[in-house]
Amino acid sequence: MHVYLGQMLRENPPIDTPMRELRRLARIFSRIVDGKSPYMARHSLGVARVARYLAERKGLSPATQDKIEIAGLLHDLGKLRIPDEIIEKPGPLDEFERHIMKTHSFETFQILRRVAGFDDIREWVAYDLEQPGPSRQLFQRRDDSLPLEARIMRVADVFQAMIQDRPFRKALAPEQVRTFLEELTAKGQLDGEVVADLLADLPAALAAAQP
Repeated sequence: MHVYLGQMLRENPPIDTPMRELRRLARIFSRIVDGKSPYMARHSLGVARVARYLAERKGLSPATQDKIEIAGLLHDLGKLRIPDEIIEKPGPLDEFERHIMKTHSFETFQILRRVAGFDDIREWVAYDLEQPGPSRQLFQRRDDSLPLEARIMRVADVFQAMIQDRPFRKALAPEQVRTFLEELTAKGQLDGEVVADLLADLPAALAAAQP
């Protein structure tokens, strides 16, 4: 399936495609990905909506808001290569399983890297699992900061996952979400300014995350 999606993207290059059509195409792909497990239902759409909401709060341009929404819809394409038994495991993942799960960002990057015109989107999606502090994940960035759009994507992804039921836990309550986000920020795993924007109006963020 991931090969088929990659071929579709390459055969329908986005350079001259209207943004409305790109969003429509990205939504189709997100439904395929999120259909892999009932626990992922509408996750990509929720991430896309939260990412766009945060981009708007940050004052990013409408064009950038459009692109970050598409990035949210496509950010989990690589999960099509993750075994179902890992995605639906009814308990915490072990170290090996966590490593396998983390590779989905690289797999997404591999799908999108041959798509002309998706350079920014590919970068934001690829660094979704990167941390803004000194500890890095798959791509080992050497600089001190990730692109703002990638930091927004990371917060949106973590936040949306918190408010969804997962195989090993129920969705977190709003105050639990607030506490957890603050803890991750204190550990340097999330961008503090982006988290502050989200927590400034948590009900609005929750509404965006639950399409």
